[in-house]
Amino acid sequence: MPSSNMPDPDKIPDMTLPPRADEVPAKPAQPSTAFDRASELPTQLPASAPISQPTSPPDWQEGDRVLAPWEPMFLYPGIIRQIRIDDARGDQTLIDYDDGGQGWVFAYSLCTFEFRVGEQVQHRRDGGNQFHPAEVVEVRDGFLRIRYDDGTTELASLTALRFPCVENGPGAVATQFAPFQSPSQTDDGGSGIPAWAIWLGIWILATVLRLGCR
Repeated sequence: MPSSNMPDPDKIPDMTLPPRADEVPAKPAQPSTAFDRASELPTQLPASAPISQPTSPPDWQEGDRVLAPWEPMFLYPGIIRQIRIDDARGDQTLIDYDDGGQGWVFAYSLCTFEFRVGEQVQHRRDGGNQFHPAEVVEVRDGFLRIRYDDGTTELASLTALRFPCVENGPGAVATQFAPFQSPSQTDDGGSGIPAWAIWLGIWILATVLRLGCR
């Protein structure tokens, strides 16, 4: 007769160990960060991926409409009047600017004659001498409509328009100036004496006269 102190076999817990796992369970996935994603990017582009290549400079011809620098930081509409081949320094072009100026510029600093809506420009408002910042808001049938910072709009004149650019060379070597410009560097009527020297002489003379009157 079995003893009443013996445990019930159905109530004995299973003490067997689970099979040993050779791999450590993976941790729960964490949100990716930009640094984590950097290691997930492929080291090489697939063969079918397009790769942008820099475009070669245009083969400029005499008579082409271009945007050319007068100052290094601004482009102006003009026409190539002459091309000078210079293998030592770089080819140069003589530009007839729409505003009446003319000058030699390096061919590599020319840009194609095109305008885009949203482009930032500067325009001599109402035909004056002062340039004002504006934005191109319409390009149609050979004319531009621009909007100034104060909200007013105007049909832009190519003779009064310039485009800010990244400086990539010197400005034009001017042979002719636009009517609204003041070519002080070509004015031969000056005395050649610096302005500061003239003012210093006036101040010394005034001081001597003041002392002599005492």
